[in-house]
Amino acid sequence: MSECGDDATEGQSYLDRIASAVTAPVNAVPAQGTPADALARLARKRGISHVVMTSHGRTGLSRMIAGDVAADLIERLSRPIVVIPSLAHEAEQRSQSETLAAETGTTVST
Repeated sequence: MSECGDDATEGQSYLDRIASAVTAPVNAVPAQGTPADALARLARKRGISHVVMTSHGRTGLSRMIAGDVAADLIERLSRPIVVIPSLAHEAEQRSQSETLAAETGTTVST
């Protein structure tokens, strides 16, 4: 399988794990391009009326360097956009740390 295929499989696996942790209906759709471009295309194509997204919690210089998907999306879409703290992201990181600790026999402090 090509590297691109591996990335797509890994991306879909990540989306499926996050979607399984959410209690609302979720349709995970991997896409290509910048996040803001892909999300804007998807919102227009599917007629999405509201966007709810999480933030990675970047501030200051790291936010400026990495960009701000929410700000880009706000500029591209004329729909309500709600940005919430990334609890799912934090839970995923904690889960990965705990899995690694269990595999290596170490402890994880939170």
